[in-house]
Amino acid sequence: MALVNFALADGYIARFDAKYDFRFWRPITAIRRAAEDGNDATTADESWLPLPGVTRHYRSFTHAAWENGLSRVYGGIHFLRAVEDGFMPKGVTCQKGSGLEK
Repeated sequence: MALVNFALADGYIARFDAKYDFRFWRPITAIRRAAEDGNDATTADESWLPLPGVTRHYRSFTHAAWENGLSRVYGGIHFLRAVEDGFMPKGVTCQKGSGLEK
């Protein structure tokens, strides 16, 4: 159980490290406050809500982690760039063949 807690703590640290490094507003904010983005081609939708949850099955923990990140995109919480930037902590690389190499 201690190892699970360490892993959770590492995840939180990596997440907040990425949030600090890649300060970027979230899609839900961008959609609701589009009138403030300086682009006349966008229209705000102050009542916009993300889609309801979808049940999924995963081939591996890595696949589940990646899908979790994508769910944050689909839910309007993050842009894909934020998920890609935050998926792997600095200095960590994916195993060849995992499908997550850049």
